[in-house]
Amino acid sequence: MKQLLSILFAFVAFNLFATTPENVAPEGNVFNDNLSAMEQEFSGINALEQEVTNRQVTYSDLATENSALINAVEANQDLGASLLGAKGDDTALGIPGFWWGCVLGLLGVLVVYLVVDDRAKKEQTKKALIGCLVGGAIYVLLYLILVAGVFASAASVQ
Repeated sequence: MKQLLSILFAFVAFNLFATTPENVAPEGNVFNDNLSAMEQEFSGINALEQEVTNRQVTYSDLATENSALINAVEANQDLGASLLGAKGDDTALGIPGFWWGCVLGLLGVLVVYLVVDDRAKKEQTKKALIGCLVGGAIYVLLYLILVAGVFASAASVQ
């Protein structure tokens, strides 16, 4: 009976919080896109693309010329690079050290230490160690939740 009540309570709570007015999008614009802001964000990339197409050059050629368009795009880095916190040159296989440590643990720390260049080795290895600690803490927390669930279900059976 307790399990049925707790399932019913969870179902009601989920439905109550899932359909709040903040979570419901207006009918006209499902994804709440701000198209003018998106066009402004891509204006530098579009101008760079037009320059490459019109002059029949590569991005590397523009970079060697120290083009203002290339500098503007590099100054306004893409969202993925800013979220991951590192450029691809300073990481192992383009994956930041934190994720190597978080997913692979000590093996990931070793990979980062052996693969990353000397100039970024200390920083990325430190991030890999932090990731290893975070991953270990998550593992322990999930294990404790699982054990508590097993004991709770065993206690409710008796």
